[in-house]
Amino acid sequence: MSNLVAGAGDAIQLYIKVRNYYQVKAYLDRAGLAYRGAFRDTIKGLLEEFRVYASRITHRQTGTLARSHIVSYNSSTLAGFVTPSPNVSKTSDPTRLGSGSGRYLRASEYGPFEHQRGGSHAFYDRTAKEMGPQVPIRGLAMFAARMPR
Repeated sequence: MSNLVAGAGDAIQLYIKVRNYYQVKAYLDRAGLAYRGAFRDTIKGLLEEFRVYASRITHRQTGTLARSHIVSYNSSTLAGFVTPSPNVSKTSDPTRLGSGSGRYLRASEYGPFEHQRGGSHAFYDRTAKEMGPQVPIRGLAMFAARMPR
């Protein structure tokens, strides 16, 4: 049902996309089942679960990064992702970034540094690894819940 990918170059995100949409749609049409909104609700539901999980496992110094995770969904591609919001910022920590400027850093700027530290710091990699195996089952359950009885 999905591609679950963590990381995308300098940007970091947890990405999910419906594969074989037209095959599923044709099957539902043949079965006489309505599907309106089911894909959207399923993808958004899974992404919200990923956002909550990533927020819970993100290391906290101030908590800003953990609170910054947002869900974005594109209905034309039946895909979405979780990423740190570019609108959330905190004062830089001169001991960690080697700068005493006190400049405000966006979560989308310092999130990749934290994530690239790897291991327990890689919150999207961990989310993909730890929750990824549940995606097909959770997705099918959410999708089935949207079908008429």
